[in-house]
Amino acid sequence: MDEVVKAPKSTKFGKAAGYDKVSSEMLRCGGGIMASLLYQLFDQYWKSCRVLNGWCKAVIVLLYNGSRQVHKLPLSYLLSAVGKLYTKIIIERVMYETKIGSGTYKRDFEMGWGVRTKFFLARHY
Repeated sequence: MDEVVKAPKSTKFGKAAGYDKVSSEMLRCGGGIMASLLYQLFDQYWKSCRVLNGWCKAVIVLLYNGSRQVHKLPLSYLLSAVGKLYTKIIIERVMYETKIGSGTYKRDFEMGWGVRTKFFLARHY
């Protein structure tokens, strides 16, 4: 339960909501009730070794940068805030269980790499 209480505090304010329309502000300001509900939800999926399908979906948005050439516009992927939180908790558990939480391995995990890279790194070590 402690990890579910701590995880929302590390989310950033002002980020757009993803596919599930849940913003990081909702998770962060929800308090103990939100943490309790998230804990029950995450625990259910952790025990069943599953991830909710909606947490894997993303909304793709074109970012306008002043250019009239549509093919040059940058893309942004808006992921589920709850899915990101669940992923963060899983990564922390994997790091703890595989003793990656120290030394070089910890530095590699904290370099801002994507989730896929982090899982590969955990599997590799």
